[in-house]
Amino acid sequence: MTGKFLEVRDLCVAARLQKSTLTPIVRNVSFAIETGKVVALIGESGSGKTTISLACMGYARPGCVITGGSVRLDDIEVLELDLLERRRFRGTDVSYVAQSAAASFNAALTITRQVTETPLIKNLMSADEATEKAVSLYRELDLPEPEAIGRRYPHQVSGGQLQRLMAAMARHGGGSLALGLRRGDAKSLDKALRVIADVKADKVVRLQYTEILGEVPSSRAIPVLLGIMKSEPGSDLKRATLGALKPYNDQRIADEVLAVYGQLTDGLRKVAGTLLAGRPASAAAMLQAVDDGKLSAGLVSAEVISLLRTHRDERVGQLLAKHFTDSETDAATLEHEIRRLAKVVTAEPGSPYEGKKLFTTSCAACHRLFDQGGQIGPDLTAYQRDDLDTMLLNIINPSAEIREGYENFLLTTKDGRLASGFLIEQDNRSVVLRGLDGQDVTFAREAIRKLNAQGLSLMPGGLLAGYSDGQICDLMAYLRSSQPLNN
Repeated sequence: MTGKFLEVRDLCVAARLQKSTLTPIVRNVSFAIETGKVVALIGESGSGKTTISLACMGYARPGCVITGGSVRLDDIEVLELDLLERRRFRGTDVSYVAQSAAASFNAALTITRQVTETPLIKNLMSADEATEKAVSLYRELDLPEPEAIGRRYPHQVSGGQLQRLMAAMARHGGGSLALGLRRGDAKSLDKALRVIADVKADKVVRLQYTEILGEVPSSRAIPVLLGIMKSEPGSDLKRATLGALKPYNDQRIADEVLAVYGQLTDGLRKVAGTLLAGRPASAAAMLQAVDDGKLSAGLVSAEVISLLRTHRDERVGQLLAKHFTDSETDAATLEHEIRRLAKVVTAEPGSPYEGKKLFTTSCAACHRLFDQGGQIGPDLTAYQRDDLDTMLLNIINPSAEIREGYENFLLTTKDGRLASGFLIEQDNRSVVLRGLDGQDVTFAREAIRKLNAQGLSLMPGGLLAGYSDGQICDLMAYLRSSQPLNN
């Protein structure tokens, strides 16, 4: 690409000092950056350099408002993008490197945990691959002990090293093809589909393009995405593909997904299940497969069953009643079970090492503990884990006490799609939900029919139903550990 990569014209930003009063803090700033070049903004402290840099990503800090001007990034007018579109390119096509790295890092989290956050949230790679990529970046940036530095905390490295580590965060980028794909450019779509289908192409790039095709659907992508789902040897791209297929309303998807559903791993089945349960036709097809004996009811997870129950389709309701008993239990029964297990756990201390294995299989997909696990639910490390009664209550009856920000929302689109999850972000044009399959899904406001808080936790009940008392003792022993365990 040649010419101006970024062009800013007459940019204005104001601060809202009072409820209805805007005070200008950046006035009519203009500059351009050519591809491969560097531009320095020079000014005294408080002159607006950081404010201008953030505005180039379409972002204004709390209390500030972008009031005018133009920011064009590779021919895209950034200030006209909605929340959905801005989320697509932040952290992939454009990144922000803070001037004060020491103040920007979270002192409570390890360095690699923070460096890998963006590719993990955007589902660009697995945790192991993200860590491997981070180590490679540490090496490229001449950081000492690249294999070990990521396990340190920010206060354990120098300010200069933190600045280079901040640059490492920004190196998980995309390119102009990704921007063209998001704009709906036909040539970009052709190239992206070829890259996605090419098993020898860079995996991170294939994942990125797949994610974009879930945000900017094209019917031409369906055969390619279905082909990946059926033939791709690894799980990461299959997972991204299943997530990308959710906005598409096409019978081929249900047919092909059901054909391979039983062969998928547990994690992939959760994503495939929420895909099928999201629309009445595919939900009915899934339940019909169970009724016909083609799909084992045991392969349908509690999260998927919960989403299926939100449908008002008569046939879906009939098949649910036939094959899946209602898992809801009255409060008195749950309270009795909590008291019983509290006595069992207190009387028979379990093995935290065995409990760690159970945590990995049952909890780690959603929760983190000691820097291991997913980022869907709350991080349990700083949680009050020594309070046995509260821990048991939150596991056995998760809707009894819902932490702020983790209430389940049910969203219905105008074309009949259902989705549930935490409300991650919203503005007047877009809503972002994060489901139990770990994927962030963005919906345009104009496509939403209803968005309602359910008054329930997204975490399903009955997670301990398949465990013996001894296994529950082991799990609680690990959850109540005060420090990480050596393998």
